[in-house]
Amino acid sequence: MEDINYVRPPVVVEAAFSLDVSSHVQNVAQTRGLLDAIWLAAERFERDELLRYVAVINSLIQRQDVIAQRWASREELETLLAIGLIWQDEAARALELASAVLKRSATQRFRLVLLTVVRYACWKTRRLGVFYDLPMPRHYWGRLNMQALKIINLSLEAAAEAEQLRLKLAERNARRAVALSELAFGVDANAALLSRCVLAAVAYEMGGIEESHALIRGRDAAIDQYGSADTTLWGMTVAARIAMANQQPRQALAVIRRAHAVSRQRGWKALAAHFVEQEITLLISAGHLLLATQTLTRALRREPSIAQLGLPIDEMAWPLEAARLRIAFATGDFAQAADGFTRLSCWLNERNQETFAVRFAALAAASLFHGGHPEEACAGLLKALDLGASAGFFRTFVDELEVIAPCLRRTRASMKHQLGHLNAYINAILAPRNVAVAVPENNAAHEMTQILSRREIVVLHLISKGYSNKIIARELHITPETVKSHIKRMSLKLSTKRRAEAVALGKSLGII
Repeated sequence: MEDINYVRPPVVVEAAFSLDVSSHVQNVAQTRGLLDAIWLAAERFERDELLRYVAVINSLIQRQDVIAQRWASREELETLLAIGLIWQDEAARALELASAVLKRSATQRFRLVLLTVVRYACWKTRRLGVFYDLPMPRHYWGRLNMQALKIINLSLEAAAEAEQLRLKLAERNARRAVALSELAFGVDANAALLSRCVLAAVAYEMGGIEESHALIRGRDAAIDQYGSADTTLWGMTVAARIAMANQQPRQALAVIRRAHAVSRQRGWKALAAHFVEQEITLLISAGHLLLATQTLTRALRREPSIAQLGLPIDEMAWPLEAARLRIAFATGDFAQAADGFTRLSCWLNERNQETFAVRFAALAAASLFHGGHPEEACAGLLKALDLGASAGFFRTFVDELEVIAPCLRRTRASMKHQLGHLNAYINAILAPRNVAVAVPENNAAHEMTQILSRREIVVLHLISKGYSNKIIARELHITPETVKSHIKRMSLKLSTKRRAEAVALGKSLGII
């Protein structure tokens, strides 16, 4: 593999570590012991160890005696290096290396590990056609634990489905990964960190804030220590969104700033850009427009390769472009914001990142509305809402309500006869953010106020119309089983046993 450009250690400490370790490898037993330690770190998802070992592997590959005397095979070293590149968030390089090794007829011992690396890298680089064409490993002989490979692949599929607004499928794959991890490695294992974070994000998006919080509560230290770039993005983003939903903006900002610091420390530049955009969003929401502008300026200075935002959009630049457009909206430049958000939404949609695409389509509609184009704005927002409703996509619109509310109200008022099932959906989005449910004084089982999720409010509203579970499922594009789950949780919170009781209490409390 002379044509592969191997990765240089990103920091001097790692370079010194690699020289020290690799120089002490003098025979096959020492080499084997070192490689076994690297495989163990990979199986245990020990990120920092793997990042340090990337430098070691680079040094070993350059030593002619290691290969010539067969202390280790080039195939094994390159397989381990491909794993390390994934952890360095260098998906394109990992894909190039793993594909090259596979083309040389990799042995069964490493083949399925390499295929998993290829799947991961294809997902990261948005080659989703190849990603879905490559089957998940089902029969395995080789170095990595089979259960670990299954968990990785299920986690990848969960993340890919969630990004494409197939939330129920994402939820199913993530739950399978978490269950398999707990069975194989224990409750607090690192193997399912990504799938747990994806599951929390899906639960949050569908209105289950409490469930989402329960899934990641106390996991921030594990994410910091063991999480990949993708785990950090999913986990820290949902943690900040939960904090904002619970009216804790300072905590949300602290989470995002810590995640940004970790991303820069690890050299994850694309991830750092995501957290800059989220920090700027929080600062604008809090009214700190000048500080938001200064934050973007500092980020651009750190990345001189991004000379000018706008076209062309790429993986590194698009979060910073989104931040710039949010600032443009906040300063009243609605024409620039509308044009930019529209382009960004289209670009992300082409890359099958529909979750972001829908968000920016809604922001584009809001920009058009404030810019004096209400009809075009309402049509654009209605399209975004229809996509969101069909997928169970909910909290994103609530989180952006400060921006989209005027356009959303106009859409409801001017198009009410065209909305159909979206009427209840829009009403739920526009409902008060926290609906306190009064508890009867004689109910000793409840000692504090409970909170209904927005999806539960929508279900209760449809029940009040006399709809059956099947009709509600059809209206909301979910399964009847999911409707039953919402009704069960709602009944527990309201302390009611019958649908009529729940409707009566909902009306008395002003929920419906």
